[in-house]
Amino acid sequence: MANIKRRKKRRKKMTTKERVISAIVITLGVVVVGAMGLKLLMNWKPLDRLDTYSNESLITNTTTANGDSEPEEVVQAAEYTNILCLGFDEDGIRTDVMMLVSLNKETNEMNILQIPRDTYIYNLGTTEKINSAYTTGGSTSGIQNIVTVINKQFQLPVHYYVAIGCDDIVEIVDKVGGVPIDIPERIIYEGGKIIEPGQQVLSGEKAEWFVRYRKVYAQGDLGRMKTQRIFLAACMAKAKDLGLTEVVSLIPTITENISTDMSIGEMKTMAGVVLNFDIEKCTFYMLPGEGNVTTDKGQSVYSVHSQEVANLLNEKFRPNGQYVDVKDLELYELRNTTDYFDDDSSSIGDIIKGDIPNVPRDYSSAPEY
Repeated sequence: MANIKRRKKRRKKMTTKERVISAIVITLGVVVVGAMGLKLLMNWKPLDRLDTYSNESLITNTTTANGDSEPEEVVQAAEYTNILCLGFDEDGIRTDVMMLVSLNKETNEMNILQIPRDTYIYNLGTTEKINSAYTTGGSTSGIQNIVTVINKQFQLPVHYYVAIGCDDIVEIVDKVGGVPIDIPERIIYEGGKIIEPGQQVLSGEKAEWFVRYRKVYAQGDLGRMKTQRIFLAACMAKAKDLGLTEVVSLIPTITENISTDMSIGEMKTMAGVVLNFDIEKCTFYMLPGEGNVTTDKGQSVYSVHSQEVANLLNEKFRPNGQYVDVKDLELYELRNTTDYFDDDSSSIGDIIKGDIPNVPRDYSSAPEY
């Protein structure tokens, strides 16, 4: 990965993790979920184009829902497409944000699998966390390492990837005129930096505060991931307001500013597919599991719940009728003591209508300003 040139800033410097999270949230909102502000990415310094990859790690046979065995094929992207969205840290070696966006034209659904960066992967590097796969997967191709993990853990193909690095994100929102959004509660990001609740148009600066904020979320990064769905839903709503013609006219600039293996023609096709979806059928799902699990190496990780993962993938992330048994997934379940994230979903339509994700708060941890 190439180093990204930094610019001097007057604002408070983000931490590495906060910058990665902010960047991928904004990019998913404007590129994958709706591509509402692609022209703004011309202000970003691009990562080098990443490696090629294959889906050779998929099993050779799967079964249909009725139990019939059939050869495994990487389904053509025309009807079923998986896009892997990656957010790299400043060193370009860890994917601290990972989402798999699955587009199913047959069912007219877009499903987004949020994969916690601390997801436990047995014997993967020293941390055994999924965010280390890029450099510790065993292949000379970092993207291949990540795709291999997705193949083996979930038995899902990857048709395309979109990867970004860290950069400022304030101007991205400002130059599209802000993002209309309904803020659920007063946010005191830090002294003097406050977002009042209610319907409003977030400026770039306030959008940054919103997607970075986590001080009172009892579940830390997991709570922040759920809250970020509100912002992504707002991006989708704005993309639909812009309309396909304007979105498509912005796409050619994307190739100079992010790393992806999609051609401009493919991006235009994807934009048409996404904007044609009913927002009631565009849904976020957290990878079923639980956090704060300590490994024998002393690492705090997110442990998957194997059967619940298998059920979700079969229902929402595979071609219609395809079934993969949990025994064929290389999942390692360390603990299963709560079902909190086992059925954790939010449709974009519901969020826009006000049914926002439930994020437990712990106000005792909030600093006083």
